Amino acid sequence: MRKKKKEQIVSLLQCYKEAHSTIRKEIEEGRGEEAISLLVLCQEGMEKIERDTEQEPCGKTEREALFSSYQEALYSCYLSLIKTEEENAEPGTSCSQRVSCAKRAISRLDRAEAYFSKIEEEIASIPFKTLHLFLPYKASMWDSMESVYFAALQDPSCEALVMPITYYEKEDGKFGKRINERAEFPREIETIDEGFSLEEAQPDVIYIHNPYDDKNILTSVDPRYYSFHLKDYTENLVYIPYYTTMGKAGFGSLFMPVYRYVHHIVVQSEAHKQRLPKEVQEKARILGSPKLDRALAYSQNPPEMPEDWKRIAGGRK
Repeated sequence: MRKKKKEQIVSLLQCYKEAHSTIRKEIEEGRGEEAISLLVLCQEGMEKIERDTEQEPCGKTEREALFSSYQEALYSCYLSLIKTEEENAEPGTSCSQRVSCAKRAISRLDRAEAYFSKIEEEIASIPFKTLHLFLPYKASMWDSMESVYFAALQDPSCEALVMPITYYEKEDGKFGKRINERAEFPREIETIDEGFSLEEAQPDVIYIHNPYDDKNILTSVDPRYYSFHLKDYTENLVYIPYYTTMGKAGFGSLFMPVYRYVHHIVVQSEAHKQRLPKEVQEKARILGSPKLDRALAYSQNPPEMPEDWKRIAGGRK
């Protein structure tokens, strides 16, 4: 289960827990109709939570039994309240009868709450994964993200997705040719298409390598992916530069458009951090260069030369 989804479920459970307390108060004060309305709301809400967790294998059998028992207890409380309302509508119903009916309904609610507490415990035990979404736009620049992607891929607590995004060539300042290079990414990199909903997924981390937003005069990523939009979908928007340098050059003091909106800026060293504009240096994270990581990995484990190249090279390397 993704971390964001689990947080949403836990938040909903807290709401239904509070609703139980309100239902109890409504019953004790003789407001049966209001209590019935809340019972129906709890029943429908917990059915949705059950559907949202049914794909999680951890504790699935126990959860299914608890949800079933909770719904039965809730329905029993509902029937008690319906009967109470009918009896109260009859002339001659005594005060002691009303109290007895209320106690019966609360007893059913007590049972539902006991199952509810166990459901909370079971859901709390479901392991979650943080969603890391990579948004490269040019396949030739993927090496600036690759080592970070593989690190996330190997972490069992992470879910790593790569969504190559559309960009446009500009002609006289206007959008021209539309390009998406998804087909050009390495075969070992599994990618997803742009039908993936950022708004629904709310990734825990989003990585970008385009620093210009709408200020590039030659190309532009699709406006959906400008940093000032992406920041609304995550609490961790990370800019990884697609260039690298062996010296101080490259991380100049120019204020790039994304600096204002990203939460983190990856830099190679303290020297590079100090070259950033002072107002964004606190966003710098000294993590080296993913681009150099990739070059090092290829030098240690060089890829097999394609057969066509071998024939052209006559077997020479």
